[in-house]
Amino acid sequence: MKDAQERTDKKGARNAPTRRLYALKEAAQYLGRPVWGVRELIWSGQLPVVRSGRKQYVDMRDMDSFIEKNKHYEPGVAGRIQPRHGKESEQ
Repeated sequence: MKDAQERTDKKGARNAPTRRLYALKEAAQYLGRPVWGVRELIWSGQLPVVRSGRKQYVDMRDMDSFIEKNKHYEPGVAGRIQPRHGKESEQ
């Protein structure tokens, strides 16, 4: 039986196991935020943290969950046509 972290591509070839835990600096890069922004998410309880001694790690699944929970769609923006700048109608 395959390890839970092992991935396969479309042809069925096995890939290397995927990392789940990221240091705060790596988590910040993944989330597109500064490290202090990630710390604030942790302190506010919005992002769980895994502690190992003094080190803190963030689970990739928790980061993905945070992203999905915080996705918002602006109503009516998708179908709206934006006017071109500099080419206004002279009617």
